[in-house]
Amino acid sequence: MNELELLAEKESEDAATVVKLISQGKTSAQIHAMTNIPPKRQREIKSQWEALLSNDRWAAHRSKLLIGAADEHYQSIINGLYEVIDDAEQQSPVDYKTKKEALREIANVEKMRIDFFQKAGIIGQQSLGDDLAKMHEEKERITEMLKRIAQKHPEFRKVIATEMEIMNGEVIVTRTVGENE
Repeated sequence: MNELELLAEKESEDAATVVKLISQGKTSAQIHAMTNIPPKRQREIKSQWEALLSNDRWAAHRSKLLIGAADEHYQSIINGLYEVIDDAEQQSPVDYKTKKEALREIANVEKMRIDFFQKAGIIGQQSLGDDLAKMHEEKERITEMLKRIAQKHPEFRKVIATEMEIMNGEVIVTRTVGENE
């Protein structure tokens, strides 16, 4: 093997090691300590693999299947815990200790499920919609506030209207009926 082939083989081995350790949940610092691969190079390797996998239909399909299976697994655990709660409630007297422990465990499983979905990038994408809706509501409140200011302070109407038109690409009516301007 020549030098170039050895370098390519070393890069490939490093990439495989980093991807394996990331999939095991190791942190960047842990991977650095174990492999001496700097965090910057780890990020490069990770983004290369993510790009490769995002363009691979089989990998995307497999990812969807794995995420679905994990969701079903978490749900089956939760369902089993609800059965424990039902059994505890059927006892006479009610076994509150078991019920409390099962409820606590349900909360833990739900937290693990949410963490899993966040790491998989699913919850982050869905929360973008929530964030956009919240920003839209805030924009509406600000627009209404500016309209009220324009009504109370006629000297600012044109400035506010112009700025709002620029921001929204739309015309905002700031005149009230019966005004003589």
